[in-house]
Amino acid sequence: LLDGSEPKKLLYSEPVPKPDAVWNEPDLGQWLFNALWARHEESVQRDVACALYNSAVETSLEPVRDSILNAFVEESRQSAEPPDKYDGMLAQPEVLGGIAQEFSQEFVFSASALDKYGRCPFAYFCERVLGLEPLEEPEEELTPIDRGNLYHDILWRFYTELRDERDGETRFSEDERDAMLERILRVAEEECDRFERTGFVGNRMLWKLARRAIERNLERFVDHEIGLRRKHQERRPEYFELCFGTKLLPPYDSHSVETPLVVDGVRLKGKIDRVDIAEEENACIVVDYKTGNAKASWKDVAAGTSFQLPVYWLACEKLLFRERGMRCVEAHFYRLCRDYAAGAKRLRRHGAEWESSLAQCREHIRRYAENIRAGKFPVLPSDSCPGWCHYKDICRYERGRIERKKEALAENRLGV
Repeated sequence: LLDGSEPKKLLYSEPVPKPDAVWNEPDLGQWLFNALWARHEESVQRDVACALYNSAVETSLEPVRDSILNAFVEESRQSAEPPDKYDGMLAQPEVLGGIAQEFSQEFVFSASALDKYGRCPFAYFCERVLGLEPLEEPEEELTPIDRGNLYHDILWRFYTELRDERDGETRFSEDERDAMLERILRVAEEECDRFERTGFVGNRMLWKLARRAIERNLERFVDHEIGLRRKHQERRPEYFELCFGTKLLPPYDSHSVETPLVVDGVRLKGKIDRVDIAEEENACIVVDYKTGNAKASWKDVAAGTSFQLPVYWLACEKLLFRERGMRCVEAHFYRLCRDYAAGAKRLRRHGAEWESSLAQCREHIRRYAENIRAGKFPVLPSDSCPGWCHYKDICRYERGRIERKKEALAENRLGV
């Protein structure tokens, strides 16, 4: 032992030795780690551990010191105390200075970035601060991002060309169905051919099947648009790829602006896939195309986990159509695959919920921006971690520990 006692051999049945049987540095470090971290009720264990620690720090036993420090770190991480520097809360002055400079008051946040922070601050840190890129497996078929971009390009061309040719009229009736279907399929064929020349389509047979699926979905899209006109005759699709707060790069609507939306001092940017106008109501409807599932409810907005639709809502009222005094009466996700009706998640302007939810959304925007500038990136996902998360192998997510930290935050009411 440290006091010069004779070393003793250990039995295989004693993987964690007793204090008086420790005879080498690794064993001593292991015992100290367990004694300090396991929270033994017997005070003598802690007293013995502290005595050994005091002896170790006076020597050059680096493995022992490391084990002891690791034990204190792990005890802090597993405790019911609020998150600290061992849970993703940055503490070094140089690092904090760099974060504050990068995300200064002039920085322009996107709605998708705020979504990312609201769902998991640590994932935001990995992606938006460290710039970590996931190790992508070789794809044999069209990626979800490329598929989504194809749909966006097709619908942007279809509607903008229709609007320009028909002097602003983009609505069409049942009588025009075949002509509109032929038109949109022609655009789709041209855009798919262009992508095939410039992008990666993967397996040729799978690409052929993907093109057929796009054609089928566009046929259903045309039918759905005709149904929407019957239901809302006063609504007319008018703006497509409408940008704000960002450099204008094609495709974008000519009414786009580079001026950001400012919410409580936080500058925001975005690109709205489509805005429908109801002239008689002096109202607008935000439409965001999706090729997958998406959540949208005032409850999610109030919880700070859904920003895209409310940010676009505010951008229309406070920036893009402010001079016209236009109100946003609805914002929804428009799914371009499978069941259109089931995929339309809507935020509507009725009752008192929408107003209070938008107020909470503005508060979340302000607080998230402050947290990012202050280096607060704890491993505190809003829900259980999804299996597809690119950063699951480095965040050390543990459900029980996370729940304890969340309870501590609720009790202390810290703004994380």
